[in-house]
Amino acid sequence: MPLPNDVLLVDEKRFYVTSEKPGLALQGSVPGKAVRLLSRIPSGWVVYRDEDGKASLTKSAHRVVADNFVLANGIVAAPTGRHIITVSQFGAHVHIFEKKLNGNLRLVDSIPIDICGDNVSVDPETGAIYVTGFAKLLSYAAAADDPSVVSPTTVLKITNNTSPDQFYGRKFKVTNVYTDTGAVVSGGTIALVHSGLRKTFVSGTWTKGVVVCDKAL
Repeated sequence: MPLPNDVLLVDEKRFYVTSEKPGLALQGSVPGKAVRLLSRIPSGWVVYRDEDGKASLTKSAHRVVADNFVLANGIVAAPTGRHIITVSQFGAHVHIFEKKLNGNLRLVDSIPIDICGDNVSVDPETGAIYVTGFAKLLSYAAAADDPSVVSPTTVLKITNNTSPDQFYGRKFKVTNVYTDTGAVVSGGTIALVHSGLRKTFVSGTWTKGVVVCDKAL
């Protein structure tokens, strides 16, 4: 597992990890990484470590349960525990999987988004999915070398579509619920929303601290 990203615990012994594939991890120079990302080579996957978790000559300590991500990033479980939600950061999609008893994942939906989604969270009260990321990749990269550069942040909310166009195949509604030029939240990577507490927490790579909103987005 050359470049693990996010971890989702199932219990004390079992967990999922989003990771880059051996030999395809985004390492090396910045130009080299940029070429890889722009070419959208599927370099990421989701691996699962079961209760056994023992490696041998014929068995790895983990196994691949989802593949072909253009940089696999955030991963979270739905409140019911029956589905796993992941982000293909440069594939511009949120993927919803059904979790099998043996840990395997079956893709049930892929939702297109218009940002480079980083992390994903779920409101435990409503089940709404929140994806945080950046719409301007070059600004995000520039901020790594120059603290004076700000990186705009966007938070998307994904819910079941209850509009009439649901009958034309639009199962989900994607709404932009938070946009920041980068002046407050720069390089946004995560938003946590709890409608029961009426709170939203947003932060990012280049953000000093956590922004707290007294409302559920």
